[in-house]
Amino acid sequence: MKLRIALAVNQKNEFERNYFGNAEKYLIYEQTQNKVQFRSEEINYIKSLGKDYLPDSEKKGKALINFLKEKNIHVLVSSDYCRNIGMLNRHFIPIRILLKQKNDIVREIGNRLFWIADEWNHNALEFKLFTIRSGIVKTKIEE
Repeated sequence: MKLRIALAVNQKNEFERNYFGNAEKYLIYEQTQNKVQFRSEEINYIKSLGKDYLPDSEKKGKALINFLKEKNIHVLVSSDYCRNIGMLNRHFIPIRILLKQKNDIVREIGNRLFWIADEWNHNALEFKLFTIRSGIVKTKIEE
């Protein structure tokens, strides 16, 4: 199985401090062998759905889950997550990354594909949160 990864970025394709669901768009990458390659760009239309879709709302969480499942996404990459991470981690592997440059982020994810794929294959009911800085840490998400 090829993992599909969504990176949360702004309009300039820059990775910035923001909740995953508040990103302007998502850069979609796909695992090919032991590499990560760019596949497409998706505008985050859920961000502009209105006041019923606030960051922590269940409505926004469900809409985001449906949108990402339609795109066949497995892994979410962001600098931060709101409380909806407790919903998202039942469907996707969340990664919080503390690097700023997109190329560094893609390289670090590629270097850790083994751990990410292992998480996908063994913890399908509730994925752990990966945090990547200069190393990688996996933690349980508290509700």
